[in-house]
Amino acid sequence: MAAVKLVDELRETFTECSICMTDYTSPPKMLTPCLHTFCLACLEKHASCTRRGQPLLCPTCRTAVNVPEDGLAALPTNFFVNRLRDSLRHSTKVDGEPCAVHADKAACFLCRTCNEAICASCMLTAGHRSHDCVEIDQAADSQKKMIVQVTSDADDRLGKLQLQMTSLEGLKAFAEQLLQRGSKTEFITYGQLLKERLDALSVESLDHVSDVPTCLPTAGEKSKQKAVKVAPPKVKAKPTTVKCSFVSEFSTRNAICDGNSFAVVGDEFYICARTSGIDVYSLQGDYKRNMCDSHFRSVGAITPLGTSSFAVCDRGAQVVFKVSASGEVEQVIGRGVLKWPMGVATNELGQFLVTDVRMKCVHVFSIAGVHRHSQMADFERPLSVAVGLNDVMIVTDADRHQVQWISASGELLHSYGSQGNGEHQLGQPLSVIRDSSGHVLVSDNKEHRVHRLTPEGAFLQYALTEEDGIEFPNSLFFDPKTDRLYVGQSDGKVKVFKYTGRMSDSS
Repeated sequence: MAAVKLVDELRETFTECSICMTDYTSPPKMLTPCLHTFCLACLEKHASCTRRGQPLLCPTCRTAVNVPEDGLAALPTNFFVNRLRDSLRHSTKVDGEPCAVHADKAACFLCRTCNEAICASCMLTAGHRSHDCVEIDQAADSQKKMIVQVTSDADDRLGKLQLQMTSLEGLKAFAEQLLQRGSKTEFITYGQLLKERLDALSVESLDHVSDVPTCLPTAGEKSKQKAVKVAPPKVKAKPTTVKCSFVSEFSTRNAICDGNSFAVVGDEFYICARTSGIDVYSLQGDYKRNMCDSHFRSVGAITPLGTSSFAVCDRGAQVVFKVSASGEVEQVIGRGVLKWPMGVATNELGQFLVTDVRMKCVHVFSIAGVHRHSQMADFERPLSVAVGLNDVMIVTDADRHQVQWISASGELLHSYGSQGNGEHQLGQPLSVIRDSSGHVLVSDNKEHRVHRLTPEGAFLQYALTEEDGIEFPNSLFFDPKTDRLYVGQSDGKVKVFKYTGRMSDSS
């Protein structure tokens, strides 16, 4: 079974074009410099959609492609793919490469002078007799060690990039909170320090990213001195109870609003419309435009990545796309790993957390899209995922009628809910999010209500019920900039509520 699975994975990963999702129907052409491979016919079709004067971009990684003067047909053919495809088709084990000169003999030596694989007969001829020749196994082992080192070095660089990303995100969050809740005095105190911190991160080399202080110096100290931890401006105490006041509602064109199918990105409202792509509305609910990239098959859950991009699950393409606010696909995550991606979120390290209904797990990908591991837990149908304190994963499981808190190491910390319509019960939990104070909101589609829980998962109240006018709530999104709670229903309507709370005493 393991061998069959390996063959299937090799076939899916290396012998299928990622544009047409089938075996290569024309010569597999390899793009430079990114080395991704596609059918020639698919590349020609992709190129025909590129605007005149614009560079051709790789459909997978969006890298600008070096197109030969003679056209796409002159791109190098990926003979490795051809050979692997033949091997899988005939299910035969190839013991060695045939010699290019003596086809009936194995190329078991490498001529370093000519950089050619040769057989024993070639090595004894005048052409190679005086050359530097070694056994091909020895040469391959040496190159393999170099490739292993490249992999290790790439991981190190990715780790340093993640540290830099984390530092920038922390700086941005501090600045945003300062703008929202800071005083004039605090603006003066921290403004220049924030600018110096950003400049330091911008010019710091990757080799020293880990040495950059992760907190701001106090006012009056020079930025070159040892960093001293600075408490952020005081914020309001966490609300003990909240009240949701109806603001407005609007109807979507194509969306069913399931899972976490919409989000506010910048100053616009993005909502997944399945096979129709992504519809964009104003925050007042006015339709503006549609994003229908050729990559999209059946888009579902969405999560913002700052103010200029977002990640969206595509269960049809079996990937997660990172997309710019203008609609350009910037990154493809999970190809060959994801089977039925249903929910997506990002943690403090910038890692992507993706629920997979078919695999009954949560996959974890690095900020660069590398698959790190999968949290299996005890899921039946994991749908939505949010990130709690200390990067704890909070996952809704519709078939178990539960919300589960899973640690980064995979330990089940807590579960909330059981089947029913009682106070601590759930009929069909679909969406899970967190508000600005860290409390957890869960939509119960069957019982027409939204549960509000503590960060650890204890019941606090119903934030919304059928009496507030919601029916079959599927999708939730909280916008901390406006304190608006967006509730998507099965009928495609989105209802907007002002989310206000009674504050506890300040500590």
